[in-house]
Amino acid sequence: ETLSVLSVRLKRLVPYDSMAVYIRRENLLHPEFVSGDNFRLFSKLEIPVVQGLSGWVAENSKPILNGNPSVEPGYLNDPAKFSTLRSALAVPLQGVNGVIGVLALYSSERDSFTKDHLRILLVVSSKLSLAIENALRYRQAGASATTHFLTGVPNARSLFLHLDSEIARCKRAGEVG
Repeated sequence: ETLSVLSVRLKRLVPYDSMAVYIRRENLLHPEFVSGDNFRLFSKLEIPVVQGLSGWVAENSKPILNGNPSVEPGYLNDPAKFSTLRSALAVPLQGVNGVIGVLALYSSERDSFTKDHLRILLVVSSKLSLAIENALRYRQAGASATTHFLTGVPNARSLFLHLDSEIARCKRAGEVG
């Protein structure tokens, strides 16, 4: 939700054609949120840290202004994955213990991003990083509350939650009286 609202509001300040928020898991960047042109293309990318534009940003903790989006691994030199995007603005998302991801904006015009756009994105990214890190912790806490931490098997809490939802579904369907 937060990322969806961000994409709408950010577009007013920094015009772009596509936006992607990649989250770092181990040594890969996974698309957590993608909007705009080339949605399908970016939503399927898994970018190794140190490779491509976003991977370089994640590895070096430095932004890239007007980089070439076509160097992202996953569609580099693949004619089936052609992109009309010509410039990118990517900033690292700094968490408490380092880079947790990358916020990347893409445009179909060459050199369409300015230093002012970069400054805006750097301010936004510091707040966004905290929100994303908190959301990831919340997701992890929710998952660990329903599974045994050693085996990964659903615990009693998980089974009761599932039972409650099934009873509610049956009542809605008129299967239980």
